[in-house]
Amino acid sequence: APPTVSTTPAGAGVLDESARRKLPIINTATLEGLGDAVYALAVQGHKVFSGLYGGDIQVWHMDRYVNLPSGSKPGFDCLKGHTAAVCALVITERVLVSASDDKTIIVWDLNTLRKRATMKGHKQRVRALAMHGSVLCSGGNDKSIRVWSLDTFTPVHTIEGKHGHDGWVRALAIHNGTHLVSGSRDKTVKVWNMANMMLLATFQAAADVYSVAVGTENVYGGCSDFKVRVWNLHTMQKSHVLLGHEGVVRALCLHNESGTLYSGAEDRKVKVWNLKSGECTTLFGHTKFLRCIVYDDISKTLYSAGDDAKIKMWEARAPKK
Repeated sequence: APPTVSTTPAGAGVLDESARRKLPIINTATLEGLGDAVYALAVQGHKVFSGLYGGDIQVWHMDRYVNLPSGSKPGFDCLKGHTAAVCALVITERVLVSASDDKTIIVWDLNTLRKRATMKGHKQRVRALAMHGSVLCSGGNDKSIRVWSLDTFTPVHTIEGKHGHDGWVRALAIHNGTHLVSGSRDKTVKVWNMANMMLLATFQAAADVYSVAVGTENVYGGCSDFKVRVWNLHTMQKSHVLLGHEGVVRALCLHNESGTLYSGAEDRKVKVWNLKSGECTTLFGHTKFLRCIVYDDISKTLYSAGDDAKIKMWEARAPKK
């Protein structure tokens, strides 16, 4: 069956007492029946990109769906180029970059929705991407972190062997163009100086690391023992642990300005952590485990997706009377 869009009456999906005291977070719409598990998400303007297990990337034109009745079938574009699961997506105003289990990275032109370049170098699955300006970093099951120029689509640096991780690199994040953070199956989170790619710190996570995020103060690691571990970026010391998930924390997304961390896990829950007050809001609605979450600052919308082949949209808004 083709995908459908469903809208949720305002007030549904409000879950936590901490949310009700302020603006509740509501599941405003859902794209359903995508046909495959969603492994990666990216948002740019009115477009939402979903990377699927089968290798396709779907392009959803959200501005066209505003007045669609619930249950209608939205049109979408499809980017075909990968031959296996799309594990990571990053985006700028001009390009979308995708990484795949097929060991390749593809750069797509957002104006034409056509392939601009295919970058090869990883020897196994490419699991993670992070980008700042024209610098792209990738990590994969070959335990390496590779740095690429998006101006020339060529590799400029590789971190591997004794200087790198001793397990699959599952997650990458960049802070301000100065620090690269990597998370690995080797149960560590590493911090690198972007200027020379020298190692600044290695944090012991005591569990496999599936996701990372980094802000002005802290580094966050989502782990296989259901915890989100936090380290201080200035002291390079362990700070604290966020407890609440009951499954592997596969996705993290930090909104630095509001001091909010979003997490998604195999327990099918999205959690919204207020890093200033310590409050945590839980969002229910997914029926299988979550793999990806992304926050769009322009529309103030949170997108979540995973193995239930749905993309859910969440917004903080006052319930209609």
